[in-house]
Amino acid sequence: MFLIFLFFYRASQAFFSIIFITIIYQFNTSKEVPIYAYLLSLLIVSFLSFITFNYRFKYKKRDKVKDNLEIISYKSIFKISIPLMFAQSVQFIMAWTDKLMLGAMASSDDVGIYHTAFKLSMVAAISLMSINSIAAPKFAEFFGNNDFIGLRRVVKQSTKMIFWTTLPMVLLFFLFPEFLLGFFGVEFKLGVTAFMLLSFGRLISAFSGSVGNLLQMTNNQNIYAILLFIGASVNIILNLLLIPISSPLFNFGIYGINGAAFASMSSLIIWNISMVIAVKKKFGFFTFYIPKLKK
Repeated sequence: MFLIFLFFYRASQAFFSIIFITIIYQFNTSKEVPIYAYLLSLLIVSFLSFITFNYRFKYKKRDKVKDNLEIISYKSIFKISIPLMFAQSVQFIMAWTDKLMLGAMASSDDVGIYHTAFKLSMVAAISLMSINSIAAPKFAEFFGNNDFIGLRRVVKQSTKMIFWTTLPMVLLFFLFPEFLLGFFGVEFKLGVTAFMLLSFGRLISAFSGSVGNLLQMTNNQNIYAILLFIGASVNIILNLLLIPISSPLFNFGIYGINGAAFASMSSLIIWNISMVIAVKKKFGFFTFYIPKLKK
């Protein structure tokens, strides 16, 4: 079941998008093909996930596990899912806000350079996303069993793994930013500062651990949604202030793509730190991982 979840959550849309792009390009080579392919993949994934869900919870009732199933009302499901849906919507908006605002207040060249720096910095988040996929069900399991000692242990272990697998990548980014961006073209080296700012944000995210998933898997999805909304609001406000040439940090080179990167980095740090504090208040421990620090 876990592998099925990973497929639908992480790989399914990309998998079906590639298939549909390959098929449609045989008959149509217009620029809209990726959009059509993505929409079709969403429909297919939605349909298949619904069928899979229906099968698992309808036909598996004949198994011995059925006596241990907890019956949850639709009202309870909506109460849990609406904050999660809101949070996912905010995350989607956050992923595009800086690019859209940069496009409105700067040139298309700036958007291209920033987008490349942003995507390259996301490589440092691969470890976080991978470990989150494994750790999230364990968080829910320990929380459901009221095993808070086990929950703390898994949180600490996952944060340690995330930190040590992310740190070498970020150090590589800091040491050779021009070299890495140069693979995409000489003009992309203009995004070095933006790239380093975004990479620093990824490092703080790794340092904080799986705070977002921890809150979502422990019935604290409302807190998660609120903190995410605050982070998105900070992102929008900082983009408005820092992208224009009239940026208050203009003398420090923070404007344009650097302003957008600073806004993204700041909102990511605020988001993670606030969630770390929320976890501390809820469960009594920090998710931070600091090498050689036991507590």
